[in-house]
Amino acid sequence: MKHDLHIMVDWFKANKLTLNLEKTSFVLFQPCGRTTDEDITLSVDNIDISREKTVKFLGLYLDEYLKFNPHIKHVCSKLAKNLYMLRSVMNIIPKWALKSLYYSYIHSNFMYGLSIWGPLVLKSNLNRVRTLQKKALRTIEHAKFNACTSVLCDKTGILLIDDLIEMELAKISYRYTMHALPKPVENLFQPNDYNHNYMTRARHNPRIEHHTSKVYYNSFLRRAPSIWTHLGRDIKSKSSLTSYCVAYKKWKLSR
Repeated sequence: MKHDLHIMVDWFKANKLTLNLEKTSFVLFQPCGRTTDEDITLSVDNIDISREKTVKFLGLYLDEYLKFNPHIKHVCSKLAKNLYMLRSVMNIIPKWALKSLYYSYIHSNFMYGLSIWGPLVLKSNLNRVRTLQKKALRTIEHAKFNACTSVLCDKTGILLIDDLIEMELAKISYRYTMHALPKPVENLFQPNDYNHNYMTRARHNPRIEHHTSKVYYNSFLRRAPSIWTHLGRDIKSKSSLTSYCVAYKKWKLSR
């Protein structure tokens, strides 16, 4: 590790780049429940690099066990602050404006990377986000604290986070069938006709892979094709991603 670090530093120097050591840290990823007793220290030019237990990578927070618990904490913190703002203006502005604020300050915060972290978090952690989302829906509709959220979803046309996770996963499969995924992501899936030449209706759909790993079982690699197989042909046959999302949303709200 130290050798690779020095190679990287030499590359920076050779390309006239500067590594900001004050903002540089490292994370030692390891299996869940296992801790290392080895005291690993890294330094560059006699300046020690701090070791962290949490890292922010492309806007998503990961801990040293590759779990999204820090990301849930971060999202819930932002949702709670923005929910207070929503409640502060609920008696001043109309419902359509409250709904617009919801999409800007609540919805957008937990939708980022939802197809990645959503299927992998614990139900207890996901429930924290769901509870805050329900409070926001009740605020928009000026409903009581124990109002039925399924009714509020029909009134506002807003899906709960569980349905949004499934929609995001189904969007991956839709984009796969339309060859609209980035090539590295598309290569993670295989079509159903990969192992046979039968002219079945679902031969171009992504194949559901079976794996003993619980992480793989809950990841988008398996859940996206699984959700796709249960969708009706009227939804799958939409010509654009926008019309597909509209049809999927109507189907979920009508159930």
